[in-house]
Amino acid sequence: MKNFSGKVFTPLIFKGILSRADAIKSVDAGADGIIISNHGGHTLDYLPHPLQVMDEIVSEVSGKVAIMVDGGFRRGSDVLKGLAFGASLVGIGRPILYGLAADGREGVKGVVNGITQELKRIMTLVGVAEPGQIPHDILIAD
Repeated sequence: MKNFSGKVFTPLIFKGILSRADAIKSVDAGADGIIISNHGGHTLDYLPHPLQVMDEIVSEVSGKVAIMVDGGFRRGSDVLKGLAFGASLVGIGRPILYGLAADGREGVKGVVNGITQELKRIMTLVGVAEPGQIPHDILIAD
């Protein structure tokens, strides 16, 4: 990857962030981005879902690093929630693998298209034109 000066660099992304403290440490360590993730909830029993910790993390590091989220996101409505909580990217793993197992490349395309169409439909219902414009209060009234 090249930056504006033409120098080659590799972004440093930290995954598995589930607390404000970890997010701060990531920024202090020079991360370019963080992935708020419980790794699908399979690393330790009782890990929080990423949506349970996003407010505290986003309020601390928004604008300092790119914020991504994954772990338990399966549908277009889940993507909407991740974006509303402040992520600029929502990772979807298991549904992609299901599509791959069911029908290879075409299965993956079907999953991606289905999730995308559901997200577009819900965005239309709530009056949002672009994914980057989904407000936090679409889900939770302050």
